[in-house]
Amino acid sequence: MSKIGRNIVRRATKKIGRLLTRMLSVLVKKAPMSKDEFEALVVSATKFCCSTDYARELLRKRCIIISTPTDNLFAYLKENYPEQVRDIISLADDLLDNRVTLLGFEPHQFDGKFEWNKDFVSGITWRSDYYLSVPLIMWENKSDIKVPWELSRCQYLVWLAQAFRLTNDARYANKIVELVESWIESNPYPYGPNWTCAMEVAIRMLNWITALEIVGKCEAISDEFCQKTYQSLFQHAVFTDENLEKIGYGLNTNHYLADLLGLLAAGRLFRELPQGEKWLRMSKAELEREIMSQTLSDGFCHESSLNYHMLTLEMYLTALAIESRYSGFSEDYCHRLKQMVHITWALTKPDGTLPNLGDGDSGRILILDGDPAQKPSRLVDHAAYLLDSAEHRGSASSPPYDAVLIAGADSARETFERAESTAKTCEQSAYFEPSGLVSMRKNGLFLFFAANPIGSGGLGGHKHNDMLSIEISCDKTNFVIDSGTCTYTSDQVQRNAFRGTESHSVPAVRGVEQNRFLPRLLFAIRSDAEVRVTKSESTRVYDLVEAEHSGYTRLEDPLLVLRKIYFDKEHELWVICDSFCGSGEYDFENNLVIGDAVPEIVDDSRVLLRSTKSSDTMEICSMTPLWRPNAHEHFVSSTYGQRTGARKLVYKLSDRAPQSMIWAAIPNAECERDKRIGIAKAHADELGWTADSGLRHATAVVEPGSSHESLALSTA
Repeated sequence: MSKIGRNIVRRATKKIGRLLTRMLSVLVKKAPMSKDEFEALVVSATKFCCSTDYARELLRKRCIIISTPTDNLFAYLKENYPEQVRDIISLADDLLDNRVTLLGFEPHQFDGKFEWNKDFVSGITWRSDYYLSVPLIMWENKSDIKVPWELSRCQYLVWLAQAFRLTNDARYANKIVELVESWIESNPYPYGPNWTCAMEVAIRMLNWITALEIVGKCEAISDEFCQKTYQSLFQHAVFTDENLEKIGYGLNTNHYLADLLGLLAAGRLFRELPQGEKWLRMSKAELEREIMSQTLSDGFCHESSLNYHMLTLEMYLTALAIESRYSGFSEDYCHRLKQMVHITWALTKPDGTLPNLGDGDSGRILILDGDPAQKPSRLVDHAAYLLDSAEHRGSASSPPYDAVLIAGADSARETFERAESTAKTCEQSAYFEPSGLVSMRKNGLFLFFAANPIGSGGLGGHKHNDMLSIEISCDKTNFVIDSGTCTYTSDQVQRNAFRGTESHSVPAVRGVEQNRFLPRLLFAIRSDAEVRVTKSESTRVYDLVEAEHSGYTRLEDPLLVLRKIYFDKEHELWVICDSFCGSGEYDFENNLVIGDAVPEIVDDSRVLLRSTKSSDTMEICSMTPLWRPNAHEHFVSSTYGQRTGARKLVYKLSDRAPQSMIWAAIPNAECERDKRIGIAKAHADELGWTADSGLRHATAVVEPGSSHESLALSTA
């Protein structure tokens, strides 16, 4: 049996076991811990005579996330980070008016109390059934459980807490009390949608802990509220421990990491209690193991997604921040973390964002600075502080807001003052062989290429059909992009459309997926395609990468798809050859999803992309007759829950294989246009790329496990 087959069997076995456990648990339902039970636990394990005194001590002295939440710290933030402070207070003011903005959805105004079990986008409310009986997907409507989950993460509580410390306005602290009490009252343990996923429970726990640390002891935080909240936090940790989202080594995902991070914080918070000691010991050991299991040897997240790469990087960094005040993590953990930071830095586009590879649900853990966007520069800067390594630091003058809040102004500032005072941006091309990811760059020009295999042990939970996809940017303009994700469970058709082949900038056979989808399995794909880089070279004057995927070898007339990219650094242009090798008659397509530009079809061989952000242009020049360009209406999604109109450039050819399309992407082609097009054609001729380039591969089929050699593109 293949490795993928064994993984499927292992996962199925786990699911059967969980199903049996659920059946038993539904018959013998869990009961919440009573105040008397928590009292007895505290009295037996600590020096305190009651749980109220214990909770008061936790609030007053125990800081797990924020090391020094003093008045001096918040005075420093007001003086040195005025923009972030204004944003945080503005967000907190919205919350006072019961107005929230989640993910890419429109702002929502609650009429009175927050409706914790409701998807306010679709209007669907989940019943408060026992957690194992709550449906995560309602196929009969457009509900999205991520909406009540996101609301119940309570990440906005840290904004209210900071607004209170920054202004000394008691309304913000009172609002925290109101929202936490409302949540506890509306979500009795363990009933309703907000107890169905341990990851959500763990993230909520982290944000409650952090908000309480920032607020500290004040008039708004009564002893009764303090006791009730810390008891609920203990119950959160018990639930997470009993419902760990652990599948198996090499198969676990970001969900399990969030579970472990929550238990690490709970272990430090409740360390006198026997459960706390157990959570701490287990979570640290498992985080050490999972960082090796859930990342490839180049540091890339094994879930085939750059968005989830950033999310897991945030988790590992948060764990390091917690433990940096204690025994820390091993050298191996920190080394792999540095590799994660390096690949993030090396793949960052000129506009400061990452390419949109694979799924993205815009997920975060702690949003301390009020900006929910996933920003690679913020993570890299935070890592520079935590790892005491400024190798990739992007900030020239000051540490990130998050680092100051977590570590204290003096500690963060000292680390940054030891570094150079200039920002560091990646100026070299890079090839990461284990993940199959390539960046080609020079002077603000950037091309991202993905020959990334199906991740998560071949299950592809967050994988898109994006093998051999590209993104092309010139300074702040992203000319060719990925379509994004948009949604998960609210719309099965839209979910599959956004992760489908035709939503990516790839060569394709019309209507045929690289990897087939499975009915109603929105987080899995069939492993139809293997992908491999067959050649990679880099010099001072050029980069070259060649790769192929076997997704269409399953067809009656098998096809092998090849993409070859040559980057002329001197003349600043790319030449690309896309080939379909095999036989049979097909409708071939070459898709380019257009980002910050308006396409203008000049003629059958020329398309001009005009930037909507600057005066920059990008000319797409076809050097192969018969491939005809068409501009189609399309949709893209930069944030989960958001969908905006865009354009997609599609080159089409209906003919027999083998076929190739040779084309060039020339930034600002009006500068010596004819000369640069001539240079591009000369490169294609020198490389032996012609319309029948696929002939020599016409009978090729990629065998599973076939070996190949490749040269590294610079140091990665």
